[in-house]
Amino acid sequence: MQVIYTKYARNNHVTIISLLAHIETHASTHGRVIIYKPNEFGTRPPQPATTPIPRPIEIPLFRTLSILRFNHHIHTKGYIDMRNGGELSFRFRTLQSQGLIFVAGTSSSFISCEIVDGALYFVYNLGAGAKRVKISPNVVNDGQPHSVRIVVSYGRRLTVYYDNIPNTVSLSGSETSFYFGDGIWFGGPQDDNQLSWHLISRNGFVGCLLDFVLKDTSKYAPENLNNIHMNAKSMEANV
Repeated sequence: MQVIYTKYARNNHVTIISLLAHIETHASTHGRVIIYKPNEFGTRPPQPATTPIPRPIEIPLFRTLSILRFNHHIHTKGYIDMRNGGELSFRFRTLQSQGLIFVAGTSSSFISCEIVDGALYFVYNLGAGAKRVKISPNVVNDGQPHSVRIVVSYGRRLTVYYDNIPNTVSLSGSETSFYFGDGIWFGGPQDDNQLSWHLISRNGFVGCLLDFVLKDTSKYAPENLNNIHMNAKSMEANV
């Protein structure tokens, strides 16, 4: 690494001098000297070009999704790319103690949230086998609105927030698969063979989902579902 400092040799030129060489030779030489005209490269030599990291784009998938009976499966096609960071957030309310809220990806690489015995679990497979983490301290089937945020930070840090309470998910060195194909299934896919056996709730979700928002860098992100109401009017007014 070359350490530089600036010296104005004349009024119409800027001199960039190697400070490291100046120190190593006990000030007997300036080392490599580069002279630039004013404003040509500012007061520093040109830096090598770098590829910018894509910034996640916010994609609202729907405002309200109400499902009042089991075994309804809703699919939005596309890809989810969180390799450079991203976020998935939503709110929900339910009275059921079992339910598969969503699955993004396939059985070999996925993220999901499900309710088992009234508790909310984050279930995932990022390339090293499926795992499950309990993220709610209390039961969630109390009819009250609850919020979930799944945040992937640049550098493979995964945090799941339940009602703004953070739950850090420890990842191994081999858990690097943050690219999920096959879009998102709400209530889970119709074919159980597409589900990981680590997912216990397999008969869908009954309740209300709100403000489902995805932030990722995919060029082929899941499509917007707009407002969808399955067998019921919107529950938004009561949330």
